[in-house]
Amino acid sequence: MAPTHITAPRILFYAINGLGLGHVTRQLAIANAVRLQRPQTQFLFLTTSEADNVIYSEGFASVKLPSRSAIARTGLRPKVYNKLAQSVVMNTVAAFNPAIIVVDTFPAGASQELLSTLSWEMRRAFVFRAQQTERMRDPFFQAALSSYDLCIVPHAPGSEDLVIPDGLRQAWAGDIFIRSREQALSPVDARAQLGLPPSGKTLYVSFGGGGTDEIAQALKVTLEAARGLDWTIAVADAPLQTVQALSAEHSNVIKVRHYPMAECFPAFDAAVSAGGYNTVNELVHFGIPSIVIPFRRGLDDQYARVQRLTSLGVILPGELNVDQLRSQLTKLANKDTAAALSESGKNLIRQSGASAAAAAILDLL
Repeated sequence: MAPTHITAPRILFYAINGLGLGHVTRQLAIANAVRLQRPQTQFLFLTTSEADNVIYSEGFASVKLPSRSAIARTGLRPKVYNKLAQSVVMNTVAAFNPAIIVVDTFPAGASQELLSTLSWEMRRAFVFRAQQTERMRDPFFQAALSSYDLCIVPHAPGSEDLVIPDGLRQAWAGDIFIRSREQALSPVDARAQLGLPPSGKTLYVSFGGGGTDEIAQALKVTLEAARGLDWTIAVADAPLQTVQALSAEHSNVIKVRHYPMAECFPAFDAAVSAGGYNTVNELVHFGIPSIVIPFRRGLDDQYARVQRLTSLGVILPGELNVDQLRSQLTKLANKDTAAALSESGKNLIRQSGASAAAAAILDLL
């Protein structure tokens, strides 16, 4: 009989959320692929996401730490939180005793809480999405990254200029997202699932998980730019948003909620979105003609992403300006423009890299 750690390996996924669900969703996509390739695997997620219910909805168990948003709102002191995080991480890793830990974005943890475990007897895989150059070149970041056995790059080979320590094994898996076109609902079923009208055009609007006044303002600008558009406007319900941006005057606006929303993308004819990794890649893969508005983030260079995808002819760039956005929406309403964007997007990102990432992780066993 083969050892238990080989027949039923334990894998710990560590995901620190930012302003949305990007890190958790990417990890879930990989975990789902691992489960398909090695059904006996035992999984555990360790996360700070305030929307950790989505982990359970995908069929995984999780251990929850407070998010940075929760810390700020509740007045929990940083020193207290750091001690709590280090203790929870160490005890979770010790108790679960994983064969592999898969970490996203922060090789040492957002508060360096992983440092004490990086020398423990387990394999380590790091999901290295492109970040700001100065962040990638930081000596501390590079030192922590050197502790890993595998670097999974969720980008097409050669599409990003990453700073990776010499000798670290690399697996360029391609863009990773949680659902592919083949896994989505039909347009009719998707609209029924979201409570949208069965006919007529629908514009999807999403600015991530929410949690900031900036996101609420973006929604207000977009709704003003779309005023008079003969479309139903489906606004994604942001799980972290506390500011109400909709009012009774927006009679053609419907708030929609589903996880993962990509399952329902066939319901939409077009989209206005922030420039985050997950949503943008999903929209491009599904061929949803989109206006993408970049936001400044500490780690993610959304401006570079929007510039690259615009140059490839798969999106229209947007700004938080009513007149500019209205002009782009007019272009998006043109059938020929929409068709060209859709076809180019489908050809650019044909499939998710989750399966390739999962195979590379299982090769560590």
